[in-house]
Amino acid sequence: MPLFERRARALVLLPVSIVASCTPPAAPAESAPPPARSTIAPVSPAAPSVSSVPSASAPRVVEAPSEEASQSVAEPVDPALLERLSVVARKPKRLARLEGARTLYDAVVNGLRTGKWREEKRVRCLERSEGAALVIDDQRKLRAFTLLGGTEDSYQELRFFFDEQEHLRLLFLNRADVEGGSSQHLVHFDPHGGVLACDKFVEKVGMPVFDLCEDENPPPKLDKEVARAVGNRPHKPRNRFRENLQALDPRKTFEQCTPL
Repeated sequence: MPLFERRARALVLLPVSIVASCTPPAAPAESAPPPARSTIAPVSPAAPSVSSVPSASAPRVVEAPSEEASQSVAEPVDPALLERLSVVARKPKRLARLEGARTLYDAVVNGLRTGKWREEKRVRCLERSEGAALVIDDQRKLRAFTLLGGTEDSYQELRFFFDEQEHLRLLFLNRADVEGGSSQHLVHFDPHGGVLACDKFVEKVGMPVFDLCEDENPPPKLDKEVARAVGNRPHKPRNRFRENLQALDPRKTFEQCTPL
């Protein structure tokens, strides 16, 4: 069984489930962190006094641990997951096709390599994703965000890159599915959220996949006379999947993950 399939079957839907379905997506839902696992506090190894030994007729009562104590019991984290969470763990294969996009990507790579920028990773975000990571620069500005997860039949790696004003400027989506499909989307935005360029690369054909580059609101085809009467109106491409990803709040999503 392929590695991504084993990961995908262990996961449920991402908070941004639009990347796994072609149905119209809703805005990313906010939900509380998963409830802490109940556990029993360890018993002290010291020998109990006679007065502390419970009577045979009275059952012993064990107090439930506090929520804070329960959350402090950390589950083992797969080292491979921590490696995949890095925003620079996977490089877009056709980055050079998008003018200006490489500058945004290289800024994050160089910032992390010099140690001036820091990357923090967390796992088990909500109950619907595998992990997330934030990159903060030396001015405490958000410069990159990673979100990993999937469904029973697909697995996605989402990476967002931001400029000095924390505007989303580059979106990189890598997707694989149980039928052997593999694809990448790379979207370059202007500071106001408009699409400057978009590239979809299908490495292997598998399950049907959405298209972040598709314009769901194409301009109407008008004859010359009508076009002259209407005038030259600017066209704004629309894409529900892409716009839902643009609306994702990285910091809020990250806060709902479990610290390492």
